[in-house]
Amino acid sequence: MMRVRDLKTILVPLELSGRTFNIAFDFNCMCELDEVYGDFDIAIKAIDSGKGRLKAIRALIYSAIKPRYEDITLLEVGDLLTDVMRDTKKAEYLMQQIDKALTLSMPDKEEVGE
Repeated sequence: MMRVRDLKTILVPLELSGRTFNIAFDFNCMCELDEVYGDFDIAIKAIDSGKGRLKAIRALIYSAIKPRYEDITLLEVGDLLTDVMRDTKKAEYLMQQIDKALTLSMPDKEEVGE
């Protein structure tokens, strides 16, 4: 379970269709995700289970990009992801960068202390 108060803002580069975005799964990202999708944990479960996976991936990527690139739209992110999802290597890279950004945004176990 993700706790917003424990999140860190550590930017990770994400290249989509020749554009590089610096993304973070921080408080701003979680606010965007609440707006366009709903609960973070539900989005992750959808990605893991496959049910509603594409909508959840698009919402998660959009939410990570939007705070630092205000003009981007959900449809633009979908267009960028269309190119990525056709290419296995690009899709693997996308998932690696998501995992990296998620890992870096989480507190170290020692910091939580609960």
